[in-house]
Amino acid sequence: QRALRAAAAADAEQQQRQQQQQQQQQNGNGDSSVTNVDSAQSQISTNAASNGQMNETQLQPSARPPLSSLPSTPARTQPPPRLYGWMLLGPHEWGYCNYSKQPKPPRSHYDHVMKCLCLNMDHYCPWMFNVVGYFNYRYFCNFLFYVFLGMLYAATITFYPFYEITGTHKHHSRKWQREHPDEVREREQETPVVFAFMISLSVGIAVFCLLSFHAYLVFTAQTTIEFHGECFFVK
Repeated sequence: QRALRAAAAADAEQQQRQQQQQQQQQNGNGDSSVTNVDSAQSQISTNAASNGQMNETQLQPSARPPLSSLPSTPARTQPPPRLYGWMLLGPHEWGYCNYSKQPKPPRSHYDHVMKCLCLNMDHYCPWMFNVVGYFNYRYFCNFLFYVFLGMLYAATITFYPFYEITGTHKHHSRKWQREHPDEVREREQETPVVFAFMISLSVGIAVFCLLSFHAYLVFTAQTTIEFHGECFFVK
């Protein structure tokens, strides 16, 4: 009986010790969780404080970056280009003309002077009193070429008389006038020569520039309308 009592007492002590150890472990876990929660709360509070300080510094005018440091975007000074309906059509696509209420052939445009559709319309020429297009474009180029040749010929034959009239010896030396009485011209004779040379030279230069432009259009297979549409609208 004494041995049984001693064994029962030893078992009871072991159970008490185990219960105490379990309670100590539970108390230790609770303390660690509490410390973890406290540390998380303190970290959140420090982050909030730092964010608040950053927001305060950002709201201050002195802390804002100057406008010169910001990336500058190019301002649009002109309205966006207008896109016409014929720009959406291909070189072989048919469209519809709102002016003539008719089917619109490829690369054709409505001429408001002649009141009709013109195939491969280039422009309206007041000197020819007609619209320049598919059927008369070659004659228009020939017209420019021969006008340029005529102006070149006129400037060539009037250059020497113009040079003599505007030369340094003109009317400045009475000795020259006495020695060359046949070459002295009156004012009525000088004015037409000067006028003819200036007109032929200026018109010849202008026609040559226009002829060069249309030669470029011929080699690139486009019209004046298509050239301006590609340069000023598509881009």
